[in-house]
Amino acid sequence: MAKLTFNPVYNKNRRGYKRLVKDFKIKSGETIDFPPRLALAYYGDRNYTITWEEKDRDELSKLEERKFKYIKDKTGAAGVKDVIDNVLLPKAKKKAFSKKIIKEAAKPEVKKPAPKKKIEKKEPKKEELKPPIEKKKPAKKAAPKAKKPTKDSEL
Repeated sequence: MAKLTFNPVYNKNRRGYKRLVKDFKIKSGETIDFPPRLALAYYGDRNYTITWEEKDRDELSKLEERKFKYIKDKTGAAGVKDVIDNVLLPKAKKKAFSKKIIKEAAKPEVKKPAPKKKIEKKEPKKEELKPPIEKKKPAKKAAPKAKKPTKDSEL
């Protein structure tokens, strides 16, 4: 069964129930199970959203070609099978990438910056320092030695 959702565009449709085919009534914002052969009549109406299920494929393929005329004209499909396979029940597309590749691509490569070259400061060559040369001062003359007093008489 197809899922039919009623999303009215105009305020007057939001008040109560909307009567559909046979015994089906629907409220604004409500989703009901609806036969695919009848849901095809509501395809393209902006008040209704139709969600098809995989089980509907068999029932839709048994319908007459004239039921699909509107959809064929709008989409430019070639035939009934093309309408069912590509418009109403499109098959899921295969993923182009495997999970492994996606995981690898998701990890950003962190590039480490190149190590900076150490700039050696050029220091002047150190010469061995010699102690400053002192001028030699002339040796002090020794004070004359005091003579020993001799006898008092010599004084």
